[in-house]
Amino acid sequence: MLLIHACGFVVLAFVLAIPSTDAKVVGFDACGSLIRPVGEVVQVDLTPCDSDPCVFHVGDNVTAKITFIPEDIVQEGLFEVVAIFASGERLRWPLKNPFACEDHNLKCPLKAKEPATAIIQTSIEKIPGNYKIVAQVYMADTVQRNYVFCFRMPVQVTY
Repeated sequence: MLLIHACGFVVLAFVLAIPSTDAKVVGFDACGSLIRPVGEVVQVDLTPCDSDPCVFHVGDNVTAKITFIPEDIVQEGLFEVVAIFASGERLRWPLKNPFACEDHNLKCPLKAKEPATAIIQTSIEKIPGNYKIVAQVYMADTVQRNYVFCFRMPVQVTY
């Protein structure tokens, strides 16, 4: 995940997974009753991560590998990441490429009820201060207009 802070703006993004000894399978929770996905997240691996929650430092190249099972065929999709601060403030951050079927290890159309693994990559840019946030990550099916998956996990970004 990526957090960029500039002039009061924080930007969070997920990153492409490359196998590493620093990879950690991280815990996550469902997004709650407002978002009801039609698929299931099986596992989330973050690199580098050696603590719970994961702590990312400025300059880190961060990798997320999300294994999930879509309930239905997915023709096209979008990824989105939202940071939720302790104050309740929610900030949506654009990803370098939010299109799920481009540059994320997915071969669309995704088959129903078959595991797929999305790989997303970015680096942590210069930020002042430390942030403990809850990252909400989801994939939306743009054809069926539903959520394929949605999960939340705590992370920390430090300068």
